[in-house]
Amino acid sequence: MQDRPVVVTNACADQCAREFGLPGREQARAWLTGLVRERGRVTGDLPAALRGRRSPSGYFCVVDGVVALPLAADRDGTAQWIATGCLVFPGYRRAHGAAPAADPFTLTGTALLQHVHFTAHAVQRFQERCGGDRDPDVAQRQLVAVLGSGVSARRRPPAWCRTRPADFYLVAGQDLCLPMAREGSDGKAFDALTCLYRAEAPLPRLGTGRPVPVRRRGLLDRVLVALRLRRR
Repeated sequence: MQDRPVVVTNACADQCAREFGLPGREQARAWLTGLVRERGRVTGDLPAALRGRRSPSGYFCVVDGVVALPLAADRDGTAQWIATGCLVFPGYRRAHGAAPAADPFTLTGTALLQHVHFTAHAVQRFQERCGGDRDPDVAQRQLVAVLGSGVSARRRPPAWCRTRPADFYLVAGQDLCLPMAREGSDGKAFDALTCLYRAEAPLPRLGTGRPVPVRRRGLLDRVLVALRLRRR
């Protein structure tokens, strides 16, 4: 695995550019490619500072103390890694990153959500557990709409929520919880790591082609509003 080259995709380069305020993806791609060539190592065991992050393959290209690139296998079967994103080590990010500083506990609603990067895993779990659209971009917009003006940051998860410890939690109503990392990515202050939803039984299929689990109607109503907005 160490002998395989790492391809820096547009998505990875764009994320790097946003993290460091670079003028464009090609500058970011050149910088990452040089770093990986000189100091990169492929591993399935992330350093503690980035523990809990995910990649499509379970492997990352790590440049210690600087960045970790989530890796996917090449779909064509070529012996190379595909870098799908760019995670920056917290210390390096604080020293060189462009993300604004923010205190999640002093913000609510839109003012809080503008500092949140929703990871692919969080969006996928929203699609699976709340019936979000199959298109990840549409599903992310729906998730933001569902969280709405009432979302706030909590130091502890709701009593019903059984999850591994996180830095803090976004909570909307009584049914939705997003474990968060204080060290964000993609130019945002914080990362939403996953999406957890309290459910007792699935309701009938509701336009997205998949059952929507729900315990209280309030959150479901907001999901349906988001779906209607998408169709307009």
